[in-house]
Amino acid sequence: MRRSDRKPAVSKELAGELISLANLLRRPIFDSSGTQLSRVADVVVHPAGSIVHPLVTGIIAAIGKGRALVDIRSVNLQQTGVRLSSATVLL
Repeated sequence: MRRSDRKPAVSKELAGELISLANLLRRPIFDSSGTQLSRVADVVVHPAGSIVHPLVTGIIAAIGKGRALVDIRSVNLQQTGVRLSSATVLL
């Protein structure tokens, strides 16, 4: 295995658990069938006491010149974007 092909152990351990906010901003928002609906404009978090990383409670979707709040329970967060988990979304 070439050195450039190896990932640090920390990256492997954290993969799928932590998502970078900087990486998520401006990423696409897809519906459950894969059609792009919008882009991530911002993320809503709740400081959770002693937890190191705040809890994400919502996604702000850019829709035209407007914005909409999408409840985190309605989406699946991924490094490459956001996918709505159902056809019904709580706005």
